[in-house]
Amino acid sequence: METVISGRLAGKVNSDLYGVFKAICASDTILEGKYADVTIRELWSGFEIIMTVGVSDKPFGTDDIDDEGVEAILGVDFLQETETTLDFGY
Repeated sequence: METVISGRLAGKVNSDLYGVFKAICASDTILEGKYADVTIRELWSGFEIIMTVGVSDKPFGTDDIDDEGVEAILGVDFLQETETTLDFGY
């Protein structure tokens, strides 16, 4: 799964949109939008990477979470690129 951000978040970080983004979610929902290159910075070290993400408002127009919806869905690409590990406590 690729990381996807909302158009609102892409605007907040002044990302230029380009190309055609298409992905299929685990729920079989088809996402369509554009791509953006965003800078991800580790706060304590200042280490930065530039990552290409999808930009689509389709999965973010929900108020299941709050009135504003969500801003990002972190994909496996983000976890791999940032070397993030998850511990589910099992």
